[in-house]
Amino acid sequence: MWMPSHGPPAVRALTRVAGLFYAAPPAGFTDEPLLPPRGVPYVAAPGQQAELDVLESELTPVCAGLQRMDVAGTLAQAPWVRAEQLMGSLWDPESTDIDVHALHQGCLRGFRRAGGLLRCDAEVQAAQHSGDGWHITLTDGSTLRAATQVNAAGAWGDVLAARCGVGPVGLQPRRRSAFTFAAPPGVSRADLAAGGFGRGRGRGLVCQARCRPAVGLARQRRRHAAA
Repeated sequence: MWMPSHGPPAVRALTRVAGLFYAAPPAGFTDEPLLPPRGVPYVAAPGQQAELDVLESELTPVCAGLQRMDVAGTLAQAPWVRAEQLMGSLWDPESTDIDVHALHQGCLRGFRRAGGLLRCDAEVQAAQHSGDGWHITLTDGSTLRAATQVNAAGAWGDVLAARCGVGPVGLQPRRRSAFTFAAPPGVSRADLAAGGFGRGRGRGLVCQARCRPAVGLARQRRRHAAA
């Protein structure tokens, strides 16, 4: 999702800068809107009045259309929340989905137009830098040369860095658990954020639990391959 109301001020600022591209991508990048509308409620339980007040004061100057909602208004957006466990919420109408498929395909088209070649299943085994750039060895035994190498391994950035002779910075992979379930009869699907993350997805809902430390890289890959 594109959520300029989420995170500390620096993250919100970066999100807004990215939104300039999403809202008006270059000509030919995509035929689909990259930011389908959604909206997000920040839900508060009884006893969280002070926390909701602080969040409202932080978001009001930077979140257009932010609304304070009572229990009834919150239930209109997230009717499966138990009313007795709710004191109100903040409704952010500005936050949207991101059409990840359209975004990804647009980036790939631009990459190929610029002469880029996409290689899948091409894991870096080792890389050394010399005067003429990077000499990269892949796990299948093939080699590549590059003037610049970008470490885009995410949480496994330290693993790739070590294979390139670069010291770690303390990155730790985290594991997320997600599950889908059918929406209760008569309930419209909308966003819900309470102790985790929830959203409408297809014919049901998808919820994501809090992050936990990930298992080793090899075991994680085997688990995904067997799923």
